[in-house]
Amino acid sequence: MKSLIINQMGCVETITVADPYPSKNEVIVRMEACGICGTDYAKYIRGVTVDEWGHEVVGRIVDSNNNDGLLNKLVTVRTSWSCKSCDICKGNTPFKCKNWSRVRINGFSEYIAININGLVLLKYDNMIESDILIEPMYVAMSLVNRLSPAPYDQVAIIGNGTIGLLSALYLMTKGVKHITLFGRRTMSKKMDIGRKWGLECHSYDDLPNYLSNCNKIINTADYSTMRDVILCSAPFSDITFNGISEKSLVPLDMDVWHFKNLTISPSFPHPQQSFDGAVEFIQDKRMLLSSLITHEYPLDEGEKAFDTLMRSRDDCIKVVIKNN
Repeated sequence: MKSLIINQMGCVETITVADPYPSKNEVIVRMEACGICGTDYAKYIRGVTVDEWGHEVVGRIVDSNNNDGLLNKLVTVRTSWSCKSCDICKGNTPFKCKNWSRVRINGFSEYIAININGLVLLKYDNMIESDILIEPMYVAMSLVNRLSPAPYDQVAIIGNGTIGLLSALYLMTKGVKHITLFGRRTMSKKMDIGRKWGLECHSYDDLPNYLSNCNKIINTADYSTMRDVILCSAPFSDITFNGISEKSLVPLDMDVWHFKNLTISPSFPHPQQSFDGAVEFIQDKRMLLSSLITHEYPLDEGEKAFDTLMRSRDDCIKVVIKNN
């Protein structure tokens, strides 16, 4: 079968490898489509050798390993799951599990061996490309729910990529009226969609002018923006984040954080729990969300897919690689 890797030259390469064989707790999924996420892109721009990546997968089970009820089912993938056996899990707090496991796959492959604990069964049988947004939707919902926003709250979203836009749409369905979206530039396809959805859109340069009016902040941009977010935010603001960054060490002004009395917390998407809400949300808005899929490439053109994402960041929202 064919798979994409980042080779020792730092380039995306299509290689031929042996078909996967399922172990006792695995099934084989034929990849139909796999989205390129921020983690995948970060590996690409660093040029590190990679053969484990691509988790925004939608596919169909073609070998159920004697789990006959799973054969031919349409599925997506959760990237982590709790152990279900420790005292924390038995105490009904599995999201705090310290023994959680993580799926290790190359989603940019024709076929993938996936642990059955990583499977999310879809409630419909016909796939469209926007179904690859289910896992990002789970993250967006985690960010929003972390803040518990009320309809009257002023909410700012830093970063206008896939998770930023999904967070905004989820906020709208919860009745939040005042949502401000910040991106690197105001003229981009991402901002066009934001404005079409009725969002107030600004560039990062406007953070000092507008962020002080927001009491809830969702940061989906890279970690380096956290310093400006802290400096510009209003006292007693709640901030949650889920950034992806080449550098995870970011200097923060702790005295500003302290005296503003800010509450800052990650979205804690791991170990991941039920995907039911994300599946239902995407299923209900599949056609609307199809506008977020801006580019599609076959598996054989993986290098072109990543190159497009690097060269056309303002016009790319979600780039999808499909099985040949």
